[in-house]
Amino acid sequence: TNFWKYDNSEKKLINLKVYILNKLNKFLHKFSKYQLKSEIINDDRNSKILSKKDIDYRNSLLAVEIKKLFVKIGLKKNSSIKSLIKEYDKVYYNSPLKNNDGGMGYNSGLITYLIVRTINPKKIIESGVWKGFTTFLFHKATHINTKIYSFDINLTKLEYRSEKSEYFEKDIEDEKNTDFNNFDLAFFDDHVSHYDRILFCIKNKIKFVILDDDVSSFGVFSDGWPPIPTANMIFNYNKISKHIRWKRNNSYAYADISKIDTNYILKNYKLLNYPNISELTGYRNMPPTSLLILK
Repeated sequence: TNFWKYDNSEKKLINLKVYILNKLNKFLHKFSKYQLKSEIINDDRNSKILSKKDIDYRNSLLAVEIKKLFVKIGLKKNSSIKSLIKEYDKVYYNSPLKNNDGGMGYNSGLITYLIVRTINPKKIIESGVWKGFTTFLFHKATHINTKIYSFDINLTKLEYRSEKSEYFEKDIEDEKNTDFNNFDLAFFDDHVSHYDRILFCIKNKIKFVILDDDVSSFGVFSDGWPPIPTANMIFNYNKISKHIRWKRNNSYAYADISKIDTNYILKNYKLLNYPNISELTGYRNMPPTSLLILK
């Protein structure tokens, strides 16, 4: 249209890549059944708003939504939420990871960063490290003396290591030499049952618990390996089916959550869902993330 356009130099570069790829595929087709395909990197950092006035307006709207969450949590901020959002943007867009595909995206990362930055935990449990993006967020959001205990059953995908972290290539339940009492925060993005993880946190009296991939009983199909029973299912237990069936990519799955004791968890924790800020940021709001607060 007459109102906008892509930068010509960028467009020419994209067209050149497509032209070369097509030429190579025609050549390969003569000799084999194999074809090359272009790799689309699913990384939020590759797309963002650049207009300063619009960024400032967006940040004002984001600050209003995040303040509502902070009031519910009972957190008092030492600096303005707007300034923390600007701080997060510098951290996020300068992440050392080559590609954050499969990791926490901009939206959940923003709220997680602001919560951690505000509570300033001395000891963090992180279960589910993947490439190290959330470790990077925790490193940047915390005091120099903060200690991070990072657990994953497979650490071969790590791209970032923090000097604040001690790494364990095992499930957290298999660690017998660490006293997990008096930890300020636990973060779980390991696709293990939230029910089991929350019981672990109750046992160790962990005040704040962040649970990623907190899919509902009707959104469970969106995750390839959902941490059932999720916190969402536990806190909506009386409203949902105890025998959940779903279909994902032509595969069928079934869950039986009829024998769990949700009352014990409800007595100990309060659940707050991360707000949906996708309309303000332009980034997708999946997977859902929740925060538990010890009563």
